[in-house]
Amino acid sequence: MHFMVFLRRMGEPWVFTETTDLSATGAFLITDRPFLLNTPIEYIVTFPPDLTKAQQPLRMRFYASVLRCERIQQGDEPAFGVAVRNTTHRYLTPEESALFDSMDIERNRTT
Repeated sequence: MHFMVFLRRMGEPWVFTETTDLSATGAFLITDRPFLLNTPIEYIVTFPPDLTKAQQPLRMRFYASVLRCERIQQGDEPAFGVAVRNTTHRYLTPEESALFDSMDIERNRTT
């Protein structure tokens, strides 16, 4: 499944990227920078209401570890495919989700 996500190494600023595959156990993410094997990362996925049957989008935070990182062809810019294995996850509270709502709005303004 393809989803837009916020991604970061633990403790670093969030970057906006996308998945090309997503499952309960892991994901394959496309990003503009490489990650070392076993790097702990976290990513935020927003699930749309038509998928979850909820009244509004649901955001989940996944904690994961990098299994593989490879250079991929993605237009003219350097890109990397990063395979991760999830270690745990949790739903974001409405307050936590509001932060990502504002980051979404800012990102849409600049693109």
